[in-house]
Amino acid sequence: MHFGEEVAKVEKETVPDKIFMGSDYPAGQTPQEALEAVKSLPVSEEFRRKIMGDNAASLLGIA
Repeated sequence: MHFGEEVAKVEKETVPDKIFMGSDYPAGQTPQEALEAVKSLPVSEEFRRKIMGDNAASLLGIA
């Protein structure tokens, strides 16, 4: 299974409010590469927004 397919499965089968975007910079992807990877995932725009910051804002109480 391709990584994107796994993430799409996570959206459907788990709690999408607990998923956050992250990278292993500087050891791996640059922040821009990580952003592009998230943008290319086969998931809903709502889930993408959650991954890209809404979930973190909610956790920090700033949403």
